[in-house]
Amino acid sequence: MSSLTITDRAKAVDRRPLNFSERLYIPSILKGLRITVGHIFHKKATISYPEEKDHLVPISEDCIF
Repeated sequence: MSSLTITDRAKAVDRRPLNFSERLYIPSILKGLRITVGHIFHKKATISYPEEKDHLVPISEDCIF
């Protein structure tokens, strides 16, 4: 494969200059904090194994996959 065929497929991308808040990554940091805080208040998916047993449906206890 020659370098000529690779450069023929390249596309020029016009990028707009970043404004001041985007250069400081403030919107990205706030978006990440919003996601993190949202995960804090979700119900936990794990159980305390020795104290709480998982409630299985009686049919699923006998099934072997």
